[in-house]
Amino acid sequence: MYILNLIGDLKGKDWDENYDKFNKGAISFRDKHHFLPQEIDWVLTFIASYVESENEKFLIDEEVLKTKVPLSVDDESQIDDLVGEPMELKVMRWTPTNEMGVVALFIEFRRELGFPIIEIIRTSFPDAAVFESSSKGYIRKYIEFEFKSSGYKSHLRSKRKCDYVVCWEHDWKDCPIPVIELKTEVLKIIGKEK
Repeated sequence: MYILNLIGDLKGKDWDENYDKFNKGAISFRDKHHFLPQEIDWVLTFIASYVESENEKFLIDEEVLKTKVPLSVDDESQIDDLVGEPMELKVMRWTPTNEMGVVALFIEFRRELGFPIIEIIRTSFPDAAVFESSSKGYIRKYIEFEFKSSGYKSHLRSKRKCDYVVCWEHDWKDCPIPVIELKTEVLKIIGKEK
């Protein structure tokens, strides 16, 4: 938002108006710097994931800048329709094969898992802020989604708070925070509903 020069314009406005201003700002930024539409999506995702602001300055970890990541913006490339095992999971007919499938299942079963309210889902760590039900009311918790719990190892150096790993397969028994394995929990929930 700082890069698009919209922070001041967005304070105190309604969501629809902010969304419209953000889109217009992104298109203007794209045109000014001669990005393709696919490239601006990557740029904005990169900014959201790796760039932080402090005192109106932009910060980025030097290690991120040293890493070379091959990037294709070719929309004509074929996508493999890889699916998991056949299993009726309400919102999905197959078991997940990646983190996005985990997110979809979590959203579908969040209430039964004890998280009736999702505050935000994003692409930076931690992936979600939710509210967990308790006898005293609702408590904000932070969740990192992973296909396998061992994926959480890449976040161990982060100082940001994370309360749960939500995954399809719990393959890291020494994970330092609680793990919710959807492969087990969703099957329990579906079993109770039958």
